[in-house]
Amino acid sequence: MTGKKAQDILDEWLELVQINLRVLRLIASYREDYQVVLLSNASAPFLRRILERGHLEMYFDQIMISSEEKLAKPDVRIYIRMLERTGMQPEQTIMIDDNPNNIEGAKAAGIYGVLFENAQSFEEEFSNILARCFGRSKDQ
Repeated sequence: MTGKKAQDILDEWLELVQINLRVLRLIASYREDYQVVLLSNASAPFLRRILERGHLEMYFDQIMISSEEKLAKPDVRIYIRMLERTGMQPEQTIMIDDNPNNIEGAKAAGIYGVLFENAQSFEEEFSNILARCFGRSKDQ
């Protein structure tokens, strides 16, 4: 429809991607004490290129992409599959997402859900979230 090759369109989209370095620093700091899983509904070819290009795979213990799983958030089955694959227990898991519907799907699987609005507020609130979920702070 655009008269452009699909690859050219993908390349243009990739140029628009901006990696939030503050979020990466947060993820890196959490991986010291917690398992971090990326569970995304993004298109697999698009997301895999972003991860590869930015050398981002190292920030995650596991990466699950809904199109590869043939399930998508907020379907409760994708959260259950993630729990099974990682060996995590729902009551010991926090789902962080910017979509309230995905948080509800996680809650249906017994996972504590947190709405992500921005890195600054999340960073400030993470200790409170841990205290509410598990009765401890990030430093414990």
